[in-house]
Amino acid sequence: MRTIYLFDDRYRYYASVDIGPRAWRPKQSVLTPPPEIPAGSEAVWRGVGWAIVPSGAVDPPDFVAAEAAIRSEGARRLEALAGSYSPPERETWATQQREARAWLADPQAATPMLSAIAGGREITVEEIVGKVMENVAIFESASGEILGAQQALLVSLWTVAADPESTMKQLAAINW
Repeated sequence: MRTIYLFDDRYRYYASVDIGPRAWRPKQSVLTPPPEIPAGSEAVWRGVGWAIVPSGAVDPPDFVAAEAAIRSEGARRLEALAGSYSPPERETWATQQREARAWLADPQAATPMLSAIAGGREITVEEIVGKVMENVAIFESASGEILGAQQALLVSLWTVAADPESTMKQLAAINW
């Protein structure tokens, strides 16, 4: 058995329920218990933890939706990096990279995919290895920048979310 803590569509805690280990958990529930709630107050889920606010306080900013929006934009930007390549071609990238790294470590290593690509382009395996590794470096750098920016935004969001006095204005300031 485990206890889940339920909140309503305004993120306000309203009940705890014990469920079995394989039981379905409602979307608007968490495993983190709210702190003790003083009289005249209520617990509000902030996406990363509970905040205690005066009863009837103005609805808190929607941190859960803000986190989803940050992650969605990050995913969109990552997808745009590879957007000109078809999904089947992208599925070969790991193999191309693995073969290129193996060839760099040992030019006698088997490179069936890169050899076929090089043959089709009428270039050497060494040339295709160079092109693959150049693309790897570009993609890793660009995707790292996107992920770093996303993580910085999430840290900012979680910092604001941890503050019970957070406002919509503070939340709105956290954007790409």
